[in-house]
Amino acid sequence: DRPAFESSTLNNLVSPWQTFKNPADLFCQVLGYSYQIVTLADGSQDSLCLLPGDTSCPAWSFLNGECGQQYNACARLGWQTQTLPDGKFAFSPKYAVCVNQEGKRQASAIELTDLVSRASAALPTNP
Repeated sequence: DRPAFESSTLNNLVSPWQTFKNPADLFCQVLGYSYQIVTLADGSQDSLCLLPGDTSCPAWSFLNGECGQQYNACARLGWQTQTLPDGKFAFSPKYAVCVNQEGKRQASAIELTDLVSRASAALPTNP
């Protein structure tokens, strides 16, 4: 049985019947790259974004603009990438922002790829 939420505030929150795709892995795919889950020496798992020329980056580092900048959404528009640590991205405290030749911020890589709406995939509300 599903819990009954009476508050309209609670109803506007993400419910347990919604799921999100991993935004870092999805970012790789949206840009046409593949990703691979790897097991690290300590037994934990991470995902790598597989980039051209046998290059790979941890998927979250690629999304955050800390690795593989020459292959990201900003570079495709001829812009540079800055990593901002201001916590304004819902999935991570850091995120990549595209900066034009004059140094003016244009958009985040997340906005350019419409990542938030692509990552949210609501399951049926009445399972």
